[in-house]
Amino acid sequence: MNDLDKIVPVLAKSRHTIASLELVNESDPIEWNRLSRLPFPRLKRLTLHNLKMDEIEWIALLAGCQNIESLELTLQTVHMDRMTEAISSLKYLKYLYIAQDTGDAAFWSNARMLSSNTSLQRLRLIGVPMEDTVLLALCEMPTLKDLSLSEQPYTSTIGLDGLLAFADKLKESCIETLGLIYFECLEDKVLERLAHVNSLSMLTILFSPRITDAGVKSFTRGGATAKKIDVQYCQSVSRRGLWAEEFC
Repeated sequence: MNDLDKIVPVLAKSRHTIASLELVNESDPIEWNRLSRLPFPRLKRLTLHNLKMDEIEWIALLAGCQNIESLELTLQTVHMDRMTEAISSLKYLKYLYIAQDTGDAAFWSNARMLSSNTSLQRLRLIGVPMEDTVLLALCEMPTLKDLSLSEQPYTSTIGLDGLLAFADKLKESCIETLGLIYFECLEDKVLERLAHVNSLSMLTILFSPRITDAGVKSFTRGGATAKKIDVQYCQSVSRRGLWAEEFC
């Protein structure tokens, strides 16, 4: 992917027929603003990692790809609020993956705009700074079944009260699988409340040091529906706790 002068003409020539496009840069981020000038009317799947474009260029690119069903992006210094406006217009979108690999990104505040999307089923957010209100807004997405959230290690922005409110709000959702990664303030009492989310059948919690065997037990046995849990790398869960979740 280093020879942009060769790649761009090929994309331009075939843009009316391409259904899937994946561009992954494994070295330092490179400028790719020429991509935003190419509409892809038949594109269903778009994956772009480690490419450098500003907000206007990202928005222009998405405006030319209105039939996308799967979208995976790694963003640099792009404001998520402006990106959300563009993403919310993708009415066929079923899967969304957004990763922000910069520590100084602005807080995401307008997640509620995504609730207007009636096709989104899977959402992955990695390193996107958010406040408690955004967690509650995510519960309002009418078709969302699979949600995975990962905070930046050692830079938690969500507090325990926000997670408790989120667990209560999830009772109104149709989410079946939930992942919470690097949530350092997550405690057993959150799992106790998640146990009563009837739609939830699988919970993955990674790198949360305050989760204990008691929390694992309360989640798998405390609700009205059968549930499974994965708590790898939670240092306060014993081998007995891990054994219990394997055979719940």
